[in-house]
Amino acid sequence: MKRAFAISLALLLVSLMAASVAGAGEVERRLPMSYESERQSVLNSDMGESTRLPWGIDRMDVVRQVRKNWEEATPGTDTHTLPEPIGGHSLWSPIENSWLPDGQDFYSDVAFDGENYFVVWENVGFGYGHSSDVYGARVDASGEVLDPCGIALSARKKDERRPRVTFSGTNYLVVWIDRRNGNWDVYGARVNVSGEVLDPDGIAISTATGDQVSLDVASGGGNYLVVWHDWRNISTPDIYGARVNAAGTVRDPDGIPIATGALNQGNPVVSFGGTDYLVAWTEDRGAPPSGADICGARVDTSGLVLDPSSIVISGSNGSQYTPAIAFNGTVYLVVWTDLRNFIASSSDIYGARVSTSGIVLDPGGIPISTRSSIQMEPAVASDGTNFLATWTDTDGGSGSDIYGARVSSSGTVLVPYDIGISQAYSNQTYSAVVFGAANYLCTWTDLRSGSWSDIYGTRIDALGSVLDAGAIEIPGPRPLVQATVDLVPEILNLKGQGRWVTCYIELLDSRAYTVADIDIASVRLNGKAKPEESNWEIGDYDADGHPDLMVKFDRAKVSLALPFGHDVAATITGYVACLPFSGTDYVDVFDPREFPKPSTEGVWFAVQPTISHSCTNISFSMLNPGRVVLRVYNIAGQHIRTLVDSYYQPGRYCEVWDGRSVDGNELPAGVYVCRLEAGHFVATRKMVLLK
Repeated sequence: MKRAFAISLALLLVSLMAASVAGAGEVERRLPMSYESERQSVLNSDMGESTRLPWGIDRMDVVRQVRKNWEEATPGTDTHTLPEPIGGHSLWSPIENSWLPDGQDFYSDVAFDGENYFVVWENVGFGYGHSSDVYGARVDASGEVLDPCGIALSARKKDERRPRVTFSGTNYLVVWIDRRNGNWDVYGARVNVSGEVLDPDGIAISTATGDQVSLDVASGGGNYLVVWHDWRNISTPDIYGARVNAAGTVRDPDGIPIATGALNQGNPVVSFGGTDYLVAWTEDRGAPPSGADICGARVDTSGLVLDPSSIVISGSNGSQYTPAIAFNGTVYLVVWTDLRNFIASSSDIYGARVSTSGIVLDPGGIPISTRSSIQMEPAVASDGTNFLATWTDTDGGSGSDIYGARVSSSGTVLVPYDIGISQAYSNQTYSAVVFGAANYLCTWTDLRSGSWSDIYGTRIDALGSVLDAGAIEIPGPRPLVQATVDLVPEILNLKGQGRWVTCYIELLDSRAYTVADIDIASVRLNGKAKPEESNWEIGDYDADGHPDLMVKFDRAKVSLALPFGHDVAATITGYVACLPFSGTDYVDVFDPREFPKPSTEGVWFAVQPTISHSCTNISFSMLNPGRVVLRVYNIAGQHIRTLVDSYYQPGRYCEVWDGRSVDGNELPAGVYVCRLEAGHFVATRKMVLLK
């Protein structure tokens, strides 16, 4: 069935491509995917949005026809689980996330820290709502996955997509495109070799006007260099970059304009060559037959672009696109998807060496793989002498698989040719590769499970032998397990004498999951505080017939994780048998020097003691209904303003004082007093107004 489906899809693509060429009246060599389409492939969340495949084919026509053919061949199959074409990135990659089942993993990248590999990828569905998040996992030199539950590198309410990673010698830098601000921006985070995320809120690398998409990162010269496809100039997208130092500071907040000519540029990649960086990209350099070419420019460690007019790495007839790049200590090798032989053999993999002085050593290109099947989306790495290029290959009808080939420093393709790296059931796409201490690790997006898109990998030795024939599964996050949590005490005096804050965790579906399988080391309070790993017990503490896990947090660590206030959310997260769990309790948190605990009259009253930005929150809650009066006085006792004078039902309330008097005038800096009257309860709190 896999072979029949792949043949059907390949024939469909070829027929549509041929129809497009024939309809034009001449062989048309255009940019494989318009840059606006590339941007929309990331931006669109509507399956009805029509963007363009290579050669002017409407990708939605392909998707609809493939789904129709597949449904006819396999009645009852949910075609929403099938891969879809997307130009400029990967023929089989998902177009949108909105229809995908939860838990899809794709678009991996990989780096090496001298001891372990670090794999990063995009996950859909297990963050907030149906958003995309960025995860990672370490893999040791033997192929063992050290983080079998994955590490959440960025899992916010908005999408984070297309991660890339590099290692500096001390920490990794993971970068991705991020939609937290509305448009797609470039964000990143440093991760240490233990897998700890050093920048949990992310580093804003570029938040320029318009969208930033399709990015890459490399390390060298004491900095990281991040490059991306930039839409601040909406008429002609450009290539921009920025350096990030070891402390995570962005050294070029406005970006480095690397390629900003009148032509369209996209799909940038970057590698460090010992002295300078080489950035390569796809550039639409004019009318057919030239189409899109591979261009580049060197950037030094100060951020200076050394080739402002750019270097034409490949200007062959037909389009060249989706480059990848590596450095072996002597020369760079740039590889790409190439359409010069499209009529005869579909798309191929070509490459060219570039010297550190910017000279293209193979101006005609090196034919790395020119089989009759479709080859596309290459990746490349070096062992310090030779290179290993990997790519997605339709394998002449057996589906999309991962193939590879070694290229010598002199530009010779080495035996064995066309190494079958993964030929598993269904489709494998979008490979990434890096060299470790002795072996390469190649990772890819894998659909062998049928309904899930996962990340798999294998080690490959320097001679091209595949060492993990069955492949290594790199598991991502799985469905969130709901938990109930109970923090004791519920009224928490962070300056109290007791050392411990106790938490009881119960899993709601105790038949499927047991608290005995909770990884204590993964448990966090509000993502910050860790429990004492040796101080835990299991028992039915609430006598409901279901076991509870009791853990203890150090009070000092809790004080850093919980703000002062009433009904403060205390969220406990962790993993149970590689499944994330989460539960939230609400507690009152106070410091007796600033925030008192609730009164015997059932009234709780708190004021932010220092008022910055001329605004403060005044919070109170009531167990009983009654009239509430809230007034502000100066230190001399003069009435300044009445904030509240009304009847309130039981509940929690918050009022805001903006530092102004009753007539709206701004008040001078100084000490003020807030007085709350609620039934028989009367209390005052001091506030310091800063300017």
